[in-house]
Amino acid sequence: MSSRSTRIRLPLAVLAGALAAAPAVAQETIGDEVQQRTLIDSFANFILVSSYTFSPGALGQPVTSVSVFGGNSLLGGSNVGRTFVPLLVTAPAGGSFTVTGVGTARVVAPGVQTFAFGLTDGSALVGASTRMAWLSVGPGAVHFDFGSEGSGGLVSYTMDATTVSASAGQSFEVLDSQVRVYSIQFTAGEPPVGSTVPEPATVALVGGGLLALVAVGRRGRRSAQSTK
Repeated sequence: MSSRSTRIRLPLAVLAGALAAAPAVAQETIGDEVQQRTLIDSFANFILVSSYTFSPGALGQPVTSVSVFGGNSLLGGSNVGRTFVPLLVTAPAGGSFTVTGVGTARVVAPGVQTFAFGLTDGSALVGASTRMAWLSVGPGAVHFDFGSEGSGGLVSYTMDATTVSASAGQSFEVLDSQVRVYSIQFTAGEPPVGSTVPEPATVALVGGGLLALVAVGRRGRRSAQSTK
């Protein structure tokens, strides 16, 4: 290949490489708004499974964080200091569900807080039937309101005073389902650890440099053609 062809094609190769290296940032959060609500569950050691599901665009993405609210409920009582374990489970079917991923146990602090999912067992990847769920170790750790039909807050739950842990592949029977709105959200598809979202000024600077390289290549091509 001639040096003239190399001069013309190099800027385009640089442009393609820069675009390929740009981080793909796509995330999705499901669940109800994280805020103070009316009640906190009083019974202990149970798993709640939300009806919320991730969109097809999140399939294969890792669940990376969980957000909750800590403090007094509107009717009194606080969840601060209580412990929950974020879980990923299959959609309840045939009266039971199966745990597919177990996150790190978290202790609720005051205010709105976001924890890393912190996978400890199984997989954090979103599948076609993945549901968000959580295990309350002790009394309920998440605020809730009673919902209305069609609100999207249908939850299925277990009630077993001996349920203080869960592992991937473990199945649980559903005791009942109710329409409730809980202050908890799960997020999938955040950028990998160590990657950053480029600032607008940086994007403009890099883009301007690439355009300059392309312009140089075009001028070299025109110069080469004029000397033929």
